Amino acid sequence: MSLRIVAATLGHAHLVATNMRETDRQEIIAGWGKQPKEAIIECINSSPTHANTVFYGLEVLAMYGLADQRILGGAAEIWCFGTTAIDRHRIAFARVSKRVVWGLLSQCPMLTNLVDIGDARALKWLEFLGATYVLEPRELGGKLFQQFILAGEQKPCRQG
Repeated sequence: MSLRIVAATLGHAHLVATNMRETDRQEIIAGWGKQPKEAIIECINSSPTHANTVFYGLEVLAMYGLADQRILGGAAEIWCFGTTAIDRHRIAFARVSKRVVWGLLSQCPMLTNLVDIGDARALKWLEFLGATYVLEPRELGGKLFQQFILAGEQKPCRQG
């Protein structure tokens, strides 16, 4: 099967939201206080130059992007919403994740966001990508979230 990365669209947001794993759906509701499709659309709108969707064959694996980099100075807020297809195509997802993160780190030396510390799959994936954790976990919507950082070379973020 072929792996394709294309610019994210609102139609993709619907596909991702309706095929999302339940743990991810609950994480979004707790952390964002919004339904998944609403959060995904907000992320697409906040990422005009860096919002993409990953397909494996005809299945959507995930949507990811970088929020406006100017807000965070030397760091960018990375986001990713996955689907149940990740569980069926773990190796393909792991490979494309590494490639995508390396590419994003070439645009900005530090990527950050929050993760639900109760989501073992997300923590394992972030460990695979080389994430480190900072600050103490904080409660959002009844779940504990912790900030993670993915870091590359120390150079300023490039604007799109």
